[in-house]
Amino acid sequence: MQRMLRVRLLRELTLRNLPSRGTPAYSRAAAHVLMLLTGSRFFPGGLGVFATHVQTYLVFEFGPSANVTLQWASYFDAADQSALSRI
Repeated sequence: MQRMLRVRLLRELTLRNLPSRGTPAYSRAAAHVLMLLTGSRFFPGGLGVFATHVQTYLVFEFGPSANVTLQWASYFDAADQSALSRI
């Protein structure tokens, strides 16, 4: 079973147009792994959610200045948004 999963994972990762370097590549690869492990592209329950409140999340600087809630339908949506944070 593990060998079959590894072979399928390698095939999936090499056939896709993945970013070639850095955080976006890791995030996209993680999205593929989660999809293969769960059998679905989508977060359980419909949405993945991350919420933070005013002045409670960042330790090294002030922020955020307003409550922030991020939502993603699929693992790939979350991976794409993590890539945007690097721009």
